[in-house]
Amino acid sequence: MRIAVVALLLAGLLFGAREVEVSAKKLEADQNAQVAKFYGDVLFRSGDDTIRAQKAYIFFDKERKPVKFQAVGEVRFELSHGQKSYRGRCRELVYFPKKREYILIGDVYVEQLPDGKKIIAQKVLLSLSTGTLEVEGDPKKPVKLIFEIEEEGE
Repeated sequence: MRIAVVALLLAGLLFGAREVEVSAKKLEADQNAQVAKFYGDVLFRSGDDTIRAQKAYIFFDKERKPVKFQAVGEVRFELSHGQKSYRGRCRELVYFPKKREYILIGDVYVEQLPDGKKIIAQKVLLSLSTGTLEVEGDPKKPVKLIFEIEEEGE
């Protein structure tokens, strides 16, 4: 049986000040450690945004406001930001709501829609607040950027 948790968080858990629905096979909450742990087929939904993973953790500050979200294991995501949306996969996704910053780690694949630009890397840092992107590969797997160039006359 799946456990479903629906929360309205004024601080803007994960995707801004919207309703967030979290479902998983198991939930453990530790008030002393200020963390909520979700296990098994974890699904986060907020508006058009979704994140799926095998495990997820939400870390809170002393005021019980979320400061960090971490999804681990076969992470799949679809995220919207303004006119652009992103879908992809990685082994781990970390999100810092106050900074509006995502870190994607391990066999990262991101496709920007509707343009179809693709990034393949080992680590991606995406800051929605500054509009910056940092991409890292490793010696065995360099960074790849795939995009189309329209030539005149076509």
